[in-house]
Amino acid sequence: MKKALIATVLAALCAVGCEKRVNNAKPVPIAIHEVLDCSAGRSVPVLNLRGSERICVDLEAIVTEKNIRDAEPGHASSTGEPQVQLYLDRSGGARMFEATQRISARRNNGQLALLIDGHVYRTYAVRGTIEDSLTINGGLTEMAAQDLADILAASRK
Repeated sequence: MKKALIATVLAALCAVGCEKRVNNAKPVPIAIHEVLDCSAGRSVPVLNLRGSERICVDLEAIVTEKNIRDAEPGHASSTGEPQVQLYLDRSGGARMFEATQRISARRNNGQLALLIDGHVYRTYAVRGTIEDSLTINGGLTEMAAQDLADILAASRK
């Protein structure tokens, strides 16, 4: 059932417009990349399906579906808004910590992009270091949070 859900969501994402893949190689189903200026040497343009604009991300993912330990839907304790808690394995947590430490040290509050099938699902501002877990929130409905958690958790299998 989870594979069918993933296939349905990926088909819906591609129906909006599959174009440039992150590295023109085999697509990585789930990945988190640093958002870069498009003039940066390591940047690759990707399509943001929510706004139809292109953004640029680092060619190399910080973490992929291989680093996902689990994902659970939930609610923010302060607002009650739907969210997804994503848990990373040890190596993914170490890479995420190094990347977010470097990004948050800059004054421009860099961003991370969650890519699904090579397209931007959401971008997030980096306001501090992240290690073995992160929260995906902002504008999610109950159903969207549950679907995203299912996709992220199933992608690791």
